[in-house]
Amino acid sequence: MYDYIKALSVFVNTEKLLQCHELSFTTPFDESTGEIHRRKSKVAQYKGMCLALKGSELKITGSLHKMKNDGCHNYDDFKYDDVCRIINELGFLIGANATEIPLNNLEFGVNLAIDYNPSLFLRDLLTHRSIPFNTTKTSSKHFCQAEHHTYRMKIYNKGLQYSQGNILRIELKYNKMRNLNKIGLNSLSDLMNLDIWIKLGSILANEFNQVIYVNSSIDIQKLSVKERLFYKKVDNPKYWTGDEPRHKKLRSRKKLSQIIDDYSVSKYPTPDDIKNKVEKLKSVTFAPHCQKVQNVTFAPIDIFPKTGKCNVRTF
Repeated sequence: MYDYIKALSVFVNTEKLLQCHELSFTTPFDESTGEIHRRKSKVAQYKGMCLALKGSELKITGSLHKMKNDGCHNYDDFKYDDVCRIINELGFLIGANATEIPLNNLEFGVNLAIDYNPSLFLRDLLTHRSIPFNTTKTSSKHFCQAEHHTYRMKIYNKGLQYSQGNILRIELKYNKMRNLNKIGLNSLSDLMNLDIWIKLGSILANEFNQVIYVNSSIDIQKLSVKERLFYKKVDNPKYWTGDEPRHKKLRSRKKLSQIIDDYSVSKYPTPDDIKNKVEKLKSVTFAPHCQKVQNVTFAPIDIFPKTGKCNVRTF
């Protein structure tokens, strides 16, 4: 479920870290003069993770999910057991306890295998929490994201990125952690806490529930004249970002959902699909270093007021 992280100000034993056989730190220098830039960080790559060392302070950035796959890809499932193993591997590598690695950015989400082209869903996205989706589409990538002050909702065609068929990625990326700090998420070790796992899964599902979309698989001719006029009106981000009273928008959304349920051919993802996938990824088979929590269930939560060796496409 977890993907990109950023951890700043991780204090390490510099001498031991530089002697680590698994890491090869490069020292930046001026190519024209050969002068070493002593004020800049020494950088090492490890399975897609970037480690930037300056004095005794280490900055860690990269995808935990890709690290699981030696930096090559993140289109498969990243299960709870895998998370525990990778976090322990990273901590052992740099000689730091995961509790001593603060999180400054976090990206988490799910990959959903679907029976239609994910781009069909992407083209029907309108808004998330009254923010229109921005779309980027090329021959190798197709993604939509809605930018908020502390986080973004991002939905994209993961299968297209890696030529892996119909895989839809739904994720949240937090560039400010204060809302996640409220649920007890502060350090890398907290990602091994199953309570946190469940809470983040609920947040992801609840945020996806705030996505407004239409469904192009609907045969418009089967709608009544009144339904057609309504559908045309709401099939526009400006309607959902406009000055229409909130209670009318809620009524319109309920009506739109009913039309989609009654007439659509392609059944788009639901919050329950996300909850079910998070629950599936949570299954514990062997994770001796992880906190095991029994009988956990989803509950509504709303906290608001590569560099690897593989040649893959990234964005």
